[in-house]
Amino acid sequence: MKKLLCLLAFGLANTFSLQASAQGVNNVGGAAGVSSSQLQGMDINSSFLAVQTNRAKLLDEQLNREMQNVQAKNAKMEELNTQLVALRLAKGKTTDPQTIAKLDNQIKDLSTQIDTLGSTQQMDMLRLQSLSNKRNEANDILTNFKKKLADEKPGIIGNTR
Repeated sequence: MKKLLCLLAFGLANTFSLQASAQGVNNVGGAAGVSSSQLQGMDINSSFLAVQTNRAKLLDEQLNREMQNVQAKNAKMEELNTQLVALRLAKGKTTDPQTIAKLDNQIKDLSTQIDTLGSTQQMDMLRLQSLSNKRNEANDILTNFKKKLADEKPGIIGNTR
């Protein structure tokens, strides 16, 4: 039974490892993750705790990377908006029809880039919210499990008396 539970915990670790790798998380196995040899030497509680701790850590790292990505896109959006304002000001100051036509094309191109970036930012925010929810869930599971372990200890000690 214990071996089956260890295999289950190892399966959870491998499943998360595959999902994390597919989403771009590096260094899941080996020193940064929980290896099968580490899990084989542990009891089920320690194995589950190690897997959940690693999962929470990986989700934190992934969330931080996603937030940096969103911040970079926000900076790009600010830069594009600044360029758009400058083009509109330049258009208002000129009377040459050729220059106005060029500026209109540039304004149209910038507006398209801003709209595209805005759409991707919405998707990024949804992804960020999903990662945040997963991280909170992993931390809740970890906290509840630690509380369960702490609550069991007095009962075990009481039973030995």
